[in-house]
Amino acid sequence: MKRVDWPLGKVIEVFTSPDGNIRLVKLKTRSGEILRPTLRLYPLEVGEHQKELFQKCEPPVKTFTCDDSSAAERDSLDEAEPNEPTSRYGRRLKRVKRLVL
Repeated sequence: MKRVDWPLGKVIEVFTSPDGNIRLVKLKTRSGEILRPTLRLYPLEVGEHQKELFQKCEPPVKTFTCDDSSAAERDSLDEAEPNEPTSRYGRRLKRVKRLVL
């Protein structure tokens, strides 16, 4: 997949591990919010002039530490089924109507 086709997102929250490293981030994309590991992220290539503009208008990012209670809450949120089943790309899924003879 070409870089032009990669989905763009903005970091909303940063989750740190018990050892103090940032391992997980919450991203705001066009289709919604997702949790992604930092290893699966790629920074946007920005020139020097544009970098100054971004630094002026960026609000501070919330930082959270990842402990057992927050991990349990996140797991319980992931296990809860949404009202409509969706694919991992955000499309609504329809149940297949099978012919029963």
